[in-house]
Amino acid sequence: MSATVYLAGANGPDQPLADAFACALPRYGHRGAIRITRTGDPAAADWFLLLASPESANDPDVDAAIRQRLAAMGVERLQVVVTAGTWEWDNARNAVSAESSAAPEALRHAFPVEPRHMLYAGDRTRRPAPRDPLFLDRVAEIVAPILGTTKDDLAGEDVRRQRRTRTLTRIGAGVLASLLILAGAGGVLAVQGAAAAGQARAEAEQERDDADSRRLAALAQQVAGTDGALARLLAIEAWRISETDQARAALASAAEVSGEWEVTTVSDEVTRLIGHASYPVDLALSDTHVATIDVASALRIWPLGALASPTQVDSVHGLVDIAWSHDGESLAAAGGRVYLFGADGQALGFTGPRAPASVIGAWGGTGFVAGGESIALIDEGRVVAERPVSEVGFSDRAVFVAGNPAGDRILAGSAAGHIALLDADLQPIAQWQLVVAIDQFGDRDSMRALAWDGDDRVALPPDNTGILGPILKQGAPDAQDGAIAGVYHAQTGEAIEPLVSGGYMPLPATSAVFLPDGSAVAITPGGLESPPALGGTSTAPDLTGVPLPLRAELVRTSPDGRWLAVAGDSEEANLLRLGGTENSENSENSENTESAESAESSDPVVRACAAAGRNLTEAEWAIYLPDQDYRATCDELDAP
Repeated sequence: MSATVYLAGANGPDQPLADAFACALPRYGHRGAIRITRTGDPAAADWFLLLASPESANDPDVDAAIRQRLAAMGVERLQVVVTAGTWEWDNARNAVSAESSAAPEALRHAFPVEPRHMLYAGDRTRRPAPRDPLFLDRVAEIVAPILGTTKDDLAGEDVRRQRRTRTLTRIGAGVLASLLILAGAGGVLAVQGAAAAGQARAEAEQERDDADSRRLAALAQQVAGTDGALARLLAIEAWRISETDQARAALASAAEVSGEWEVTTVSDEVTRLIGHASYPVDLALSDTHVATIDVASALRIWPLGALASPTQVDSVHGLVDIAWSHDGESLAAAGGRVYLFGADGQALGFTGPRAPASVIGAWGGTGFVAGGESIALIDEGRVVAERPVSEVGFSDRAVFVAGNPAGDRILAGSAAGHIALLDADLQPIAQWQLVVAIDQFGDRDSMRALAWDGDDRVALPPDNTGILGPILKQGAPDAQDGAIAGVYHAQTGEAIEPLVSGGYMPLPATSAVFLPDGSAVAITPGGLESPPALGGTSTAPDLTGVPLPLRAELVRTSPDGRWLAVAGDSEEANLLRLGGTENSENSENSENTESAESAESSDPVVRACAAAGRNLTEAEWAIYLPDQDYRATCDELDAP
């Protein structure tokens, strides 16, 4: 069986890249498994691939093809590669943002949840080389769901084919060399010829190693701005292959802990979670693990307190939200259905609900609550109760759900600002609506619920009456300017306490958490002339020194309050240790000492490994070092 792919993109700057994809996709699919079409009926093709850019967003032919496809097939089997411009998701409007210059108007409101999309960081105006690793990585991402496999499996198959070809070539070369030696005119000439051949072979091998070293060094510099860990590991491998000037410069940059490469170990107290294909869209922490999910729907799980590479689970299910169970033994991800995983990343199956789920939270000891067009309770891998949001008093979909450990209370919040406290039968106990503030730009702030303590308090954006927040009142800052969120009574909506942040007119918080001591912490993406910042209630710990990524929008904490994680528009997330028991502190001191020793080492390889914090994955190795058997770049780190 073969699959047809309709390739849509504007003529002009994207044309060389479109031609390259049209040639590479069938070749990667093998034996006619994939056929490319650029004309005819888009709805007749099995898949639709859009090269998104400002040019294609304004191309009437591309718009017509998209609308024809949506009318017949919806967004099923639609893939997007962003080649230029921007593509951002607006959580408040549940749509591709109006500022996204690469998004065609027909697609802005077409997706029920944030869609998976890919970024092409290369030069779209030039046709990439057939073996360009960055180009092949995008080809593999496109082909994998079409063939019903994973990118890692495709990379492994490609490596096996290369090895078979090299083996046959070497056998042929060996036979030819033997015949040439037997045909020699004499012993002396044979010896001289062998010596000359050996010298020529050594020079050729050195030239090959030098070229490989320069290639990896160039790639290290190329990806430094998007994946600091990968860049450092490529620089190390470039140096080990051959000590070229380019490799020396790349390794020197990789060993630095400041500058454009950014810091991986920010301090003894902060660890960076790295290796995402793009920025994380959600974080979740148990007492033992931290999980992230990025815009490519890839799930990663790290053990807390250990310097190890993450367990990665690639998905084609469009996962958008994750949560650990209250006992920390399982992880749930929402993406239409609810998918379950163990702490080791092992898939445990999936379940409904009937209405697509876009948000997920813990409920009871081992269960979960899912939200979207309905609210559903899940226990032991199955839906045990479900109720449409209209039956709990919502006029819009649920955008926040959480249950308490006892399993007798569920809090839900809608996109329209309705808050509902429910019992175990999903019957309303209390309901009210938040009236949000108007910010200094005249926009209504998000009405999304940010956090719930499992009892009587909920964190929400500032309102218009109790906690006024960062708004302008008759042209002057309000007296409570600096409040980025508020704590409200979960049953009555009564304002209790603001969460205050520094900075000049900060924007309302996008995420918040309650700590075990009862205090609350929220994060703001910044504001007028102010960077991202953390704020809290009056009893919250001082977190002003925590380094935050660009446009920080997510904050999460572990249930025991020992760990805090933050993330934003960056391929990395920061993990901060807040405290713990005496034994854990001793363990922390030992780990911090080892980290500090690595960071202070005079060996640039040791420093670069400490900064990277992980090893190359086998899939990455297959892309960047296909002619070598896989091994750990940094022996002191666990293999992924």
